[in-house]
Amino acid sequence: MRHRAEIDGLRAVAVLPVIFFHAGFSVLHGGFIGVDVFFVISGYLITALIEEDRQQGRFSIADFYERRARRILPALFVVLLCCLPAAWVWMISSDFIAFSQSLAAVPLFSSNMLFGMTAGYFDTASELKPLLHTWSLAVEEQYYLFFPLILLLLARLGPLTVRLGLVVLAALSLWCAHWAQINYPDGAFYLLPSRAWELLIGAILALHQPRLAAAPRWLAQSMSLIGLAMLGFAAWAYDDTTPFPSLYTLLPTLGAALMIGFGQAHTWVGRMLSARWLVTIGLISYSAYLWHQPLLAFARLSNPRDPSPTVMGGMALLSLALAYVTWRWVETPFRSRSWLSRRQVFGLSAGFSALFIAVGLGGHLHWWPTLWESQNPQWVNFSAPSESPTRKNCTHLVRHVGDGQCLQIGEGRHTLVVWGDSHAKVLQAGTPAMADTRIFMITHPGCPPLPGLRRFDHIDNAHSCDDFDKIEGYARVVASLKPETVVLVGRWSVYLQGLHKDGKLEKRHHLLSDGRDDLALASLDHRVQVMASHLQATIDRFARHSQVLVLTQAVDLTGFTFREIEGRDARVSLTQMHAWHQPEFAVFQQLKLPAQAEVVDLKRLSCDVERCNTRLGGQLLYRDDNHLSPFGATQVWQAVGRHALAQAHDAAPLASATGNEAAEAAER
Repeated sequence: MRHRAEIDGLRAVAVLPVIFFHAGFSVLHGGFIGVDVFFVISGYLITALIEEDRQQGRFSIADFYERRARRILPALFVVLLCCLPAAWVWMISSDFIAFSQSLAAVPLFSSNMLFGMTAGYFDTASELKPLLHTWSLAVEEQYYLFFPLILLLLARLGPLTVRLGLVVLAALSLWCAHWAQINYPDGAFYLLPSRAWELLIGAILALHQPRLAAAPRWLAQSMSLIGLAMLGFAAWAYDDTTPFPSLYTLLPTLGAALMIGFGQAHTWVGRMLSARWLVTIGLISYSAYLWHQPLLAFARLSNPRDPSPTVMGGMALLSLALAYVTWRWVETPFRSRSWLSRRQVFGLSAGFSALFIAVGLGGHLHWWPTLWESQNPQWVNFSAPSESPTRKNCTHLVRHVGDGQCLQIGEGRHTLVVWGDSHAKVLQAGTPAMADTRIFMITHPGCPPLPGLRRFDHIDNAHSCDDFDKIEGYARVVASLKPETVVLVGRWSVYLQGLHKDGKLEKRHHLLSDGRDDLALASLDHRVQVMASHLQATIDRFARHSQVLVLTQAVDLTGFTFREIEGRDARVSLTQMHAWHQPEFAVFQQLKLPAQAEVVDLKRLSCDVERCNTRLGGQLLYRDDNHLSPFGATQVWQAVGRHALAQAHDAAPLASATGNEAAEAAER
């Protein structure tokens, strides 16, 4: 098949938006469509090669897979090798285990299934997964495991059957994508049945290319320009809220097909794509795609604060530089059959695959401790909750304060304190055992961890947490424990808006300042201002000597008109959730966090891009309409662990306050 420089240029047009989109640059919000363009290009080229060999009577399955191995595996294995030491240095235990699982899945071309099964907001964030992008390679290789056999089978029934059969398969796959996007969006994104139609568009195009190449010049000009416009519009107008894959994906994929089919060298689009710099980037596009995600992920992992745009732009450019090196000295030599025989290619492929599978299995079983663990032994088990950590009653610490409770979990030189209301108490069920660390759970139902404010029940004013001194007393107890980390937990929305049942106001539980009751009748905006100022003061107070993590409230289901969440999967739209929790969001938006403080968003526990659910992976997150279940508590601890570890990694070890300093802080 004749080499077409314009297709190399289209590869560049596909890979550059993907790289810069993943680097966090929002010039093209829909830069992710580049992957879909790659699917169309791949389907077109591979089908054209198969058809050429088949018609000349020289097609061989063994030869086909040898060419795939030479094309895909050498550069892939080099990138995997380079990822291993970086993961060992910069990943915490739980993330290294997840990385190891993906490392074993990549050579088996099943990473898309792994990521589809483990996707979720309390899974490692996607931008921190070095091998996440290999899902698209897995989709392609799964497709090519079956496609040549299907094509040969259909070819026996005649050319018309081939064309009709591929169209039917593409239509079924597109319908599957539409259905799965509604019912199983993670599966829709990662799995072959909902992605195959994109490759099949390229395959169908390849079968009709001779006729399209003979189109009149005016038709080729207009259709290729239309294709370019479709592609450009999708890259500009789409964003991460656009359902993908879905009917929306037809715009960039059909646009790419028009550019391939009609964008011959004599057209304006063909001349543009044949520009030397685009062709050069297109030639190295596969290696650039392989390098960009690990570089960006490890840039983020090595710096828990968001890297600057300069750093991320540098990583994007570095991916292109490494891509050229890989293309020149890895990809190109391995494609030469004069250098390695088929047997050697298959033997090396099997050997390196076995190596990565073995190393990945060892990481999954935690045979390989990370460098982080050896440097921070007290945090090793933070994100792996124990089923039976040592527990002690420490209520004597808070007995003089009021009706609060204290539970000590674990022993050690390091201290972590969780302080809050009943939403903090439910976290006891999932509390982890941490090496050389004691955890204090200081809780009082209905009592916000906000010195200077008290709860006021506007109807009966008979709550046990109606004394300013009680809340201040808890704050002094927290300071006296000299913790490295303080976690603040509260049911913030009920203190701002009152207690609701089935969407209707039942009681007004408001916060009062300076002993006055006027805030109970004050505007919501004013209550937001008061809570934000006191929460800011509390954070600043503890951040002098401790890391401070403030947990947002999990989605409060009492604000909506449905019941019986124990018996079915209750769901609310993301729009409804944002409307109900808007006052709470307004509080957190006003905070000016010091370096040692961070907000952990628990909404991500149950909310995806469309709705919020009561189950995660089939397990119930809630025990009632606002408190988390033991399973939900375990998920919260995993998120808290990641944030606490990130802060510990980012900062020098914090000096614990002395007894006098703690007392002075409490007095202030």
